[in-house]
Amino acid sequence: MKRFALLTLLFVLAVSSSAYAVDSAGPQSRNLGKDANNMTWYLTDYGVNYGVPYATVRKYFTNPSIKQETINQLVSYYGLAPDKAKMLYFTEYGYEYTGDGTQFATSFMCYYDFLGNDLLSIYYDNSSEAYQKVFVNVTPNTPQSKGYAYAVGILR
Repeated sequence: MKRFALLTLLFVLAVSSSAYAVDSAGPQSRNLGKDANNMTWYLTDYGVNYGVPYATVRKYFTNPSIKQETINQLVSYYGLAPDKAKMLYFTEYGYEYTGDGTQFATSFMCYYDFLGNDLLSIYYDNSSEAYQKVFVNVTPNTPQSKGYAYAVGILR
């Protein structure tokens, strides 16, 4: 019985340490600071996939008026139930960049509550006119510009 317990413990340690190694191999989350609207941004994933630089950022609603505007939009435009929309805590955005980093397109927007439960997800996959990826210019010193810099290794 002791041998079984020891083997089980060793197995659990081996699995958890290999899972840690996989997690630590990926990009580290970065605090990108606050924007002009006092919203807090974090970079959670970045890199180059199939030759396309990308970044995933989170916007935490640290400005109550912007949060309320977003809740109103979730209800009126996307039809999210008001009681569900009021649980909004952060939005995660996926950005794809042109090779030179001068433009980006939003590839997805996912709205989450405090527990990380998905309230609403929108993916721009060019499947219809409403879901086209639209490239716009990158403004210097924004979460989008910092995401590109991390994606291509300018910032580490």
